[in-house]
Amino acid sequence: MGRPSGPHRRRTRIPRRDQSRDRVPRRLIEDLGPRSASGNSLASGSSNRQGGAVSTNHRLQWAALPVHIRELLADCVGSAVVDFTSATSGYSPALAGVATLADGRSVFIKAASPAQNPDTPDIMRTEADNNLKLKHHRAPAPRLLERIDDGTWVILIFEAIAGHTPGAPWNDHDLSAVLDALDLVRTLPVTTLPAAATVFGTIFGGWNRLRDHDPAWESGLDDANMVWWQPRLDELCSLERASLASIAGDSFVHADIRSDNTLVTEDSSAVFVDWTTCCRGASWLDIASMAASVSLEGGSQPQELLARSRVDISSEDLIAFVTGMSGYFVHASRCPPPPGMPTVRDHQREKGVITTTWLRQLLNG
Repeated sequence: MGRPSGPHRRRTRIPRRDQSRDRVPRRLIEDLGPRSASGNSLASGSSNRQGGAVSTNHRLQWAALPVHIRELLADCVGSAVVDFTSATSGYSPALAGVATLADGRSVFIKAASPAQNPDTPDIMRTEADNNLKLKHHRAPAPRLLERIDDGTWVILIFEAIAGHTPGAPWNDHDLSAVLDALDLVRTLPVTTLPAAATVFGTIFGGWNRLRDHDPAWESGLDDANMVWWQPRLDELCSLERASLASIAGDSFVHADIRSDNTLVTEDSSAVFVDWTTCCRGASWLDIASMAASVSLEGGSQPQELLARSRVDISSEDLIAFVTGMSGYFVHASRCPPPPGMPTVRDHQREKGVITTTWLRQLLNG
């Protein structure tokens, strides 16, 4: 969930609603208290984003939002929505964008039901839970003002933050802001977080899955490195077995740092969004995970980014990690697209080329 520029209102207050005016049966409007939520996997690709180099025309638009949900939102924020600037990038079919209210405030709104994608509501519930855990810490994250959950529709209302999305191409200023913010992220408390192996365990194993069954659903589907990886599947499967052990650690990991999950503000601070896949892992994991995105969007090559960040990572752990990521991207790109996300496979194919090229360099080095 990135967001277009809008007023930065750190002290925006959303008034409580008169529940006698509820229009949605069984709705649960929570006052930011704790709640449990179903887990999320990186493999779903369903987190909600805007900004950056990846665009989609498949998001739910404000005009298509059911009338009773729009009325519920107006009731929740205490003012009518007079303008809505929709997100223009990311993969999710969910509504996402900045709402301008009649009283002059701006808020960032995300909304989805299983009709857009069956996984998206649970992913948003997890995002809300994780965001609430960060509110007492100096996390570079937007403040969650309110959430609405009627069992079908999930609506998250965040502060709107003024800033720009880095990338296309990346520049030194924005990259420095992101690396500085990641220094802070690594120090956040990890007590309640799952281990990185739990999160990445849902996506690693792509080379083994390819060896067992190539799901290439599109006739003639290929990638630039197929001639290299196909005859080496046994070797890649062997290297891949160490991928989960390689990312173990005790640092806070966002696990989905990309340009479209990042805003750089006027004071040169980076703010990250979509805190859905937070976990406890290696101190270098966020930087290594974002390397393919930075390279894809005209920034540093992966090894150059790691050198610039001065993270401590052994060659064995790096090879194991890149083997796991490249297998994920190559395998995922050869699968049918998830519901409501027709563009995600093309993006994964591009990252598969980058990470496989990176792996070739590491193995030949």
